[in-house]
Amino acid sequence: MEMFELISSPRLMLYCLRKTNLMIECM
Repeated sequence: MEMFELISSPRLMLYCLRKTNLMIECM
């Protein structure tokens, strides 16, 4: 997936951020 597509989709970006936060907390 292109970076531009990710940026143009706020919902997907929020989902990715949330997923990353969960991963960091689990570590």
